[in-house]
Amino acid sequence: MGRLLKELPKAVIFDVDGTLYDQPRLRRKMCRELAVHCIRSPMTGLGTIKTLAVFRRLRESMPTMEVVNVAHTPYAMTAQRLNSPLEHVRRIVHEWMFHRPLRHLPSCKFPGLDSFLEHLTMRGVATAVFSDYPAQAKTQSMGLTFSLLLDAEDERVDRLKPDPKGLIVCSELLNLDTAECLFVGDRDDRDGECARRAGMPYFLYSKSSLARPNMFRSYGELLESFR
Repeated sequence: MGRLLKELPKAVIFDVDGTLYDQPRLRRKMCRELAVHCIRSPMTGLGTIKTLAVFRRLRESMPTMEVVNVAHTPYAMTAQRLNSPLEHVRRIVHEWMFHRPLRHLPSCKFPGLDSFLEHLTMRGVATAVFSDYPAQAKTQSMGLTFSLLLDAEDERVDRLKPDPKGLIVCSELLNLDTAECLFVGDRDDRDGECARRAGMPYFLYSKSSLARPNMFRSYGELLESFR
């Protein structure tokens, strides 16, 4: 990774899923839990898998639909698609996407992240989070503290990435210009594009050995750009 930072940013804003923790590792753990659930209760388990699959697919396609009310619309769309009660859908999604994964997150947290955050604090750099999904419970479960937590479901945002509104609101709440912040994410089509539209510098996590200069493969590697 090239040393791209000409000067230290005043704040570093992080995505969460796939950026603060190893998302494929978490998914493997959750797949095992779902498999056990299906063995113990086949009909309920299959219904759970179908609900989660439809919800994820609809939520992933929402940025292209330009829908509003992010906190409600994907649940309502899933309930309509499956002809299922709204609260039933909400309960399944909250249990399997937001509650059960929390106990696995500490073991999935990326190595070197704590040291990187400590280094930013020592250098006087503010740290924040902007995520498409609610982040407070996730960051708490990993023992992480940030100056600001913001997500797409917040009424001040109500937009999913790559819409830049979240990063713009985040920088405003930090009393900074977007160019004074740095965004750290993992998906170029969402995080990278969001940062570009907001006029914010960014780094992307990638395991690829053919990574571009603004990509990093570990927080230890990223730390070298902040020395």
